[in-house]
Amino acid sequence: QITDSLGNKQGDNKYLDIGYYPEIAENDNYAIPVYIPTDRKKVFYRFLNINGDTLTGTLKASSDSTSNKYYPSISINSLNSHVIAWYDDRNGNYDIYMSYFDSLDTPILLDSKVNDDAGANYQSDPSTAIREDGEVLVVWTDDRSGNYDIYGQLYDNSGNKIGGNFLINDDGTTSGQYSACARVLSNGNFIVVWQDYRITSSIFAQLIDSIGTLIDSNIRISDYYSWIPDLSPAPNGKFVVTWFGYTDTYQTDYDILAREYNNDLTPLDTAVIINNPPEGLNEYQRYPTVATNGNVILFAWEDARWQKGYDIAANVYTWNLQGMIPSVPTYNLRMNLKRTISNGNLDIEYILPYDAFVDLSIFDISGKKVALIVKGSKTKGYHHVKWSLPYNKGKSIHKGIYFCKLNVSGNSLTKKILIY
Repeated sequence: QITDSLGNKQGDNKYLDIGYYPEIAENDNYAIPVYIPTDRKKVFYRFLNINGDTLTGTLKASSDSTSNKYYPSISINSLNSHVIAWYDDRNGNYDIYMSYFDSLDTPILLDSKVNDDAGANYQSDPSTAIREDGEVLVVWTDDRSGNYDIYGQLYDNSGNKIGGNFLINDDGTTSGQYSACARVLSNGNFIVVWQDYRITSSIFAQLIDSIGTLIDSNIRISDYYSWIPDLSPAPNGKFVVTWFGYTDTYQTDYDILAREYNNDLTPLDTAVIINNPPEGLNEYQRYPTVATNGNVILFAWEDARWQKGYDIAANVYTWNLQGMIPSVPTYNLRMNLKRTISNGNLDIEYILPYDAFVDLSIFDISGKKVALIVKGSKTKGYHHVKWSLPYNKGKSIHKGIYFCKLNVSGNSLTKKILIY
């Protein structure tokens, strides 16, 4: 799905292929999605233009077609050099493999094993980053020490390894580290973030220079329980990190959180909730991704608030997340309600992207209005109202299908209700 800088959809969803574990990298020329097909024996990618139109057919990142492959990662620089990594079971255990292509999509490396340990250790979940000069960093989860750590490997622009595998987390304990994400900052240093159990489950980060030297020590990014980070550098000397988790030790549902940093890992703010205003309790958000151009920040994630399983949600923010100023489209209405109701109340939650006049009503299947819940001016943000059942102003509400309609300044959103 293509959006503009305010989050407005540009056209419809574009079908690419049947497959698993999609990831995408982009520059000013191309977007390159990578994924695993249904047989899990290959790694596919293709080139799209900036409008999301397909420029090539399906391309193979691996010449091996016998082993099972998982969770590919891709990165591209402004010169169109790109690197793809994944893990597979061709050796009877899971190892990290990568392919490196020049600006013409000619392989520099093809199916090159990244981890250099001996034996049947477990390596998984790679992430890649490529500098403007073509130097590449691959990071992954690795259990060669008897617990799960984050390891890395550097390559020069000819595909030669720079040194050997190196350990990134510095805790020196048996705590587990998982789900690393690597990127290149605007100053040329690499930044890696990951999920770390040395303190509950937190997000940690590490700066790495171009020769693989760790700059200072690991830095803790998040408090409380946090999982599966992603990050995006900006050309203005900053970057933003996102993850899903709790905002305190008493929370029972997941939120999407984010925090901004300078390139030297000094924080610009505290962590903030991105799925804001809140959508109500026990509606889960998870697996966020983030991209920024230095002016606005796009977040996307899986979201269960609409009670149709997990959907893809997104929001666009300006820099200065602490101010929580979303650049959302004016038509971006949200409403949440229980879809099947017995005796009791129907809880209706709705979110307004701006101050507006609101009409919230209930209609039966014939289109007749049976209840007026809200009518009047409301402020931007989160609102929660109840509709008492099984009676409405002394009149019995019969079993059947009804519709809850939210009308805001000429824009409307309708959801079906089943009363039994």
